[in-house]
Amino acid sequence: MKPGAWLSWLERHVYTVDVRGSNPLAPNSKCFDKVLHEVNQKLIRIVIKRATIVKSNRAEIDQFAIKQKGKVLANTFLDGKESSFQKIFDEMLKTLPKTQHLAFKQGAFDAFIEEIILPSSKNDEKRLFAVGKGLATIVKDERFAALYKHFSQIISRYLEELSQCEENARLQYEPQLRQKEEELSRRYGQTVTLDPLQDPDFIKLYQQSIHDLNENYTAIVNLVREQILLLFSF
Repeated sequence: MKPGAWLSWLERHVYTVDVRGSNPLAPNSKCFDKVLHEVNQKLIRIVIKRATIVKSNRAEIDQFAIKQKGKVLANTFLDGKESSFQKIFDEMLKTLPKTQHLAFKQGAFDAFIEEIILPSSKNDEKRLFAVGKGLATIVKDERFAALYKHFSQIISRYLEELSQCEENARLQYEPQLRQKEEELSRRYGQTVTLDPLQDPDFIKLYQQSIHDLNENYTAIVNLVREQILLLFSF
C-alpha cells in the first residue's frame, strides 16, 4: 500500500470509529432511536386512520341495513300483507336501539314517498290511500293530514279527467273525421266510415291531450312531494 493511500485509509477508519461506531454497518444509537420513534408514530397514525375508516364504513353499512328494513316493512304494508302499518311500525321500533330509529324511519319514508306519482287506474288510487296511511305514521306533523286529503282530491280529479280524454279528443276531432269520410265516400262512390282509433291524426291529438294533462298534474304531484319532505324534516 502506498504511503498516501495508507493515510487516507487511516483517516476513514478513525472517522468510522468516532462517528459511526466500530462497525460501519451499525448506525448511531441516538439517530436510530429517533428514526424508530418517527416510524412508530407514522404506523400509529396509519392504524388509527384505518380503524376510523373501518368504523365509519361499518356504521354506514349498519345504517343502510336499517334503512332497508324500513323499506321492506313499508312495501310489505303496501302489498297488502299487513293491515295496520302503525302497529307493525311501532313493534319494529321497540326491537331497535334508539340510535337506529331515525334510519329505520327514513327507510320507510323513502319507500312511501317514491309512491307519490300519478296513478294510471283506480287500483293505483287505492295504493296511494295506503301510502297516506303509512306516511301519517311517520310524518308527525298535524299539517300532513290536510295536505294529503287535498292531494287525494286532486288525484281523483285527475283520474276523472284522464277517463274523459278519449271522449273529449273524439269530440274535438269529429269535424276532421267527417270531412275525411266525405272525401273518401266521393272518391270511392260509397259510404265510408272511419274508426278514429285507426286514424294517425286522431291518435296524435289524443296522445297530445294525455301528455298535456300529465304535465299539468305532474307539477302538482312534485309540489306535494316537496311539501311532504319538508314536513318530515321538521
